[in-house]
Amino acid sequence: MRRLVLLGALAMSWMSTGFGGEIDFIEDFALAKDRATPLKQLVPGTEEYSYYHALHFIQTEQFEKIDGLMTTWIQRHGETQRVWEIRTRLSLATYEKNSQKTLDFLSGRLGLNFSHQREELNAEPNLPTALDSAVISREAYRARANAATTDNIDLFEETALDWLANDDLGANQRRSLLSRLTRPAYAKLVKHVLDDLDHPNSGGFGSLTIHRLLLIPQLEEIAKAKPEILNLQNFVTAYLTKLQPTADEDWRHLPQRLDAYFERIARFASRLAPVHNTLKAHVLYHRLVRDRQQGEMKKDRFLEYLKLPRRVGYVSQRMIESDEFKQFPCDLNTNYSGVTLLPAIGNDEPLVRSYLATFLVDAASTKEFQPYINDTYLQHLFAEV
Repeated sequence: MRRLVLLGALAMSWMSTGFGGEIDFIEDFALAKDRATPLKQLVPGTEEYSYYHALHFIQTEQFEKIDGLMTTWIQRHGETQRVWEIRTRLSLATYEKNSQKTLDFLSGRLGLNFSHQREELNAEPNLPTALDSAVISREAYRARANAATTDNIDLFEETALDWLANDDLGANQRRSLLSRLTRPAYAKLVKHVLDDLDHPNSGGFGSLTIHRLLLIPQLEEIAKAKPEILNLQNFVTAYLTKLQPTADEDWRHLPQRLDAYFERIARFASRLAPVHNTLKAHVLYHRLVRDRQQGEMKKDRFLEYLKLPRRVGYVSQRMIESDEFKQFPCDLNTNYSGVTLLPAIGNDEPLVRSYLATFLVDAASTKEFQPYINDTYLQHLFAEV
């Protein structure tokens, strides 16, 4: 019965693959009373010859003839799929004679691995019942990480940053820490930033993301320790960003919120050196626009704006020849909308003209504005008003 099942499976396999169209031979082989007779139809040296003879030897339990046949078969045709099929059949057929050999063959063929240990239900546990603090302590973890490298803190996970940020670190680890911080809530953060800025390999303020996340009190600490940092555009940009209204403030439509915002950025801009004349002009210009909207044109603020060197057609010759004009002229087209939320100035002449017209109506002369506005422009406007 087992042989009939094997032969039936073999016949179906050959019919499904359509081997050479030799359906007649398979039937002859499967149905023959003496299968040695149809085997004579096969050509010696072909793989079919070797395969069916090996199959016949297995079915007739002539196992000793298979090794020699397989050697010649493999030499001529290599390790084909049929070779492995015969090996598997032979291994299964000889199980009763050498069961261990069959099991070893199947384990290797199928990649089986029986690595489980037997469970001893009554065995006494020999596992530790307490954690060794010397192994899991923070100092132990840190020692293992530092043993690998002291150039960075890459071996520390994010949860370690909270306590690393409050420790004293070397220059390289400090820089690595600052590059990974995403919030400014650390007591020693300002100290780390200042120490890093003083290091020879510092990329300067603004080179790290945490610089832009610092809060105003922290920025003030840095400015107090390094007053020259107010000359850096990256620092000024970070500071102005923190002065912006919150997302919940409707500052564009609420006069009190708008005036409070203007006051904040104006107070900061007044602290800046002439290198930031463009920003100072930007802030003053929008305050002048706001004053005019409220009907409160303030001469002192207007004069403060006129004192800033600007490349415009109405400026006086005296200003053009000044050192500040040559070194730090204002660029009225600079766009600060990303940090002040206010548009670029562009052409300021209409605003300046409206202010001059207001103040010249009752003026006895144009003397007060002559240091900043050229004579021709002033005289024409004075005559007009």
